[in-house]
Formats: sequence, structure tokens, C-alpha cells
Amino acid sequence: FLIDWREPQSDNRLSVYCTVGVSYSHAAIRKDVSSPDIERFIARAQSGHDRTATLLNQLEGGVSNGGLYQTIENQGIEFLDECTEALRAIGAKSTARIVEKAAAAWREHEAAIENYTALRKQLGRLDRRFWALKESIPALYERTHSNA
Repeated sequence: FLIDWREPQSDNRLSVYCTVGVSYSHAAIRKDVSSPDIERFIARAQSGHDRTATLLNQLEGGVSNGGLYQTIENQGIEFLDECTEALRAIGAKSTARIVEKAAAAWREHEAAIENYTALRKQLGRLDRRFWALKESIPALYERTHSNA
């Protein structure tokens, strides 16, 4: 389910996906597609009955929200594979090549990405421990440097 709201007299947009993710972006509305086409596409994507429209709408929303890296991180690499097929099916060959290259780059660097993800998790745990400490750094500093 997707809620897609455009700020009046602006290119700003708010997208909500299944309450899992929310994005607000200043992304220009494509000028090459007429408004009725966009509205029909969004209606089909939101209906849940058209898997291709749903995939492609999620792809555009994800890329406008956080780029291809975040889209892969949030949706998984298989999502990009599905989107590549869907893009080819509608004749979006250039976009399909870009998405396919992003998936290939991700797979090429997967070990580094996994290490990065593990590092982020480890640092996240340490962040939580840091902020859970009861030590007051300013108070300790003042106590040890009060004669300075």
C-alpha cells in the first residue's frame, strides 16, 4: 500500500510505504509523462493488483528517497532483479541497464558491504552502551581540572 502526496504548487512529495518507510523529497515531477498517465500508474500501484506497477512505483520512490544503495539495503538485491525484468517488459531499456548495473556493483562488493553492515551493527551496540553510561563527562572533567 502506498500513499503518495504532492505538496501544492511545489515539486515536494511525501510517500508512505506500508508504514514501513516514509520519504519526503524535493524531486521534480517528470515532464515527459502526462499527468493522467502518472495518476493511472499510481492508482494501479496502490491497488495491489498490478505487481509490475507496484514494483516500479516502489523503485522510483526508493531511488528518490535514498538512492539505489538505500533501495537495495531496504528492499534486497532480488527486488532490483525483479525491477530490471519489469523495466524491460515496459520498454524502459536505459533504466533497466542502470538498475542492472547497480545490482552487479552490489554483488561485486557484497563482502565489503556485509563487513560494513556488521561494523554498523557493532558500532550501534557500542553507541547504545556509550549513552547508557551514567558517567558525566563534563562533571568528571571539571573535577579533574578544577585547579587549571
